[in-house]
Formats: sequence, C-alpha cells, structure tokens
Amino acid sequence: MESREKIPEREASLLRGAFSECAAGCEHALSSYGAAPGAPEDAAARSLIPAIAVLRTAVEHVDSGDPRRQLVLTLVARTCRRAASECQRSGFDKQLLPCAEHCEEAADLAERSLKNKL
Repeated sequence: MESREKIPEREASLLRGAFSECAAGCEHALSSYGAAPGAPEDAAARSLIPAIAVLRTAVEHVDSGDPRRQLVLTLVARTCRRAASECQRSGFDKQLLPCAEHCEEAADLAERSLKNKL
C-alpha cells in the first residue's frame, strides 16, 4: 500500500504530463493553423495563446506544497474551457478539434484536482 505522501506527487506528475502534452499539441495545431493559406486570425486561434501560456506556467506550480497551486489550477480550468469552447465554435476545424479535446481534458484534470484538494 502506498503512503499518503506519495499520492500528491503522483498527481502532480500526472498533471505536469497532461498539461505539457496539451500545451505542445495546441502549439503544434496553432502553428499548422496559422501556416495554412488564408487562415484567419480568429477567436479560436487567439484563445489558444493564453491557454498555452497558462498550461506551461502550471507545469511549474502543481506540486502540493506550492502556494500558487490552487490559482494555477483554477486558471487552467477557466482558460482551457474557454479555448476548447472557441475551438469547437470554429466549425470543428480539423487542426483545432484535437486542441479542443486536449483543453477539455486539461480543464477536467484541473477541476478534479481542485476538488480533491491534494
């Protein structure tokens, strides 16, 4: 049986991995989307920039002892939900749909982590 001290580190590791993956996927999609001929700079693309920044920042502050943990998890949940919504409203563009899914997952993880208060 695992000690209770290891559970928060395992959760922090899970969050760091998921947030890094989401940020990388969104960066890739944003670069592909922006490189497409005639691609408009729309709300979906603009919503990804703060989501990526918040996810990259959150990776550094998800440890259970970090005083900014709750704030960054709240920001991840809100910013990623907004980005997912904007990507979905974009008409389910092939490049942005995976971002919407990743952002939803990141937001879900952040909200679950906040509720568990680990």
